Amino acid sequence: MTNTTTSNQAFPTERFIDAVSAALVKKIVIAPLVFNTNLPVGTLTQALRKKTGMAEVASKLSQAASYSTVTPYITTSVNMTAGKTPISSTVTVEVIDFQVVNIAEVASEQSNALTRTVDTEISALFTGFSNQITSVAGGALDDLTDSVYLVNASTDRDNPLRAIIGRKFHNNIVKEMDKSGASSFTIESNLSLLGGGSGALISPNGYAGSRPGLEIYVTSGFAESGSDLVQSVFDPTDAIAAMVSPSVNANVIFVGRGNPSFVYEVSSYLWSSATLWRAEAGAKLLSDI
Repeated sequence: MTNTTTSNQAFPTERFIDAVSAALVKKIVIAPLVFNTNLPVGTLTQALRKKTGMAEVASKLSQAASYSTVTPYITTSVNMTAGKTPISSTVTVEVIDFQVVNIAEVASEQSNALTRTVDTEISALFTGFSNQITSVAGGALDDLTDSVYLVNASTDRDNPLRAIIGRKFHNNIVKEMDKSGASSFTIESNLSLLGGGSGALISPNGYAGSRPGLEIYVTSGFAESGSDLVQSVFDPTDAIAAMVSPSVNANVIFVGRGNPSFVYEVSSYLWSSATLWRAEAGAKLLSDI
């Protein structure tokens, strides 16, 4: 039995080793955009501490008055347990010997499938956000702006946020700018949305551009609510927490007898977990499927 590691699957901004296909970067979008922590050592479960601060002081103390109020510094925690997602494929010796495919290609495609599963797991958590915007136009720039407002108002912050939207929503806002008149093309943030991060409409890691205080990413696989997709705008620092192993482990075994026989069995797995961390730090963004 041989064992190989396909590294950095969960973090497409980092360098990939040669065995990883370029298509993988397109498969995973969401996982690197939320709060990530390393896998625990010696256990499957770890607690993530969340600071909520102190309550505002109610009033000034009058002269000679006594003071006995206790104002605690509040911290809470959320527990995450790593789960193993597996995938296994058999490849015949005929396919290998006649060079139809090779083992590295099969392992790479398994990595695509596993890391895409992590994105789907995280996007399913969007339904738990406490804020909500329902688009009446199938997706508009105003919906993104209002979502930013709701999240910042709920958290009393003004952090840079991230939007995860579908292709239809993105298509609608591009058409909106196309129809808004020539002046829109002079606004740098609009140019970013029209041209993506590298001259393409959407960059390989899903990046589609930015607005003031907001980075926009495009992907698929969202949960549904009635006839709407549940997309989101969220604070990346504490809306969702995830732990994803930095590698997909691929194992190859040659089976010489049995049924089937004379095949290579390629089996891969990925450790991951994700949980809603702070409901008010995100907004559900509903638009037409």
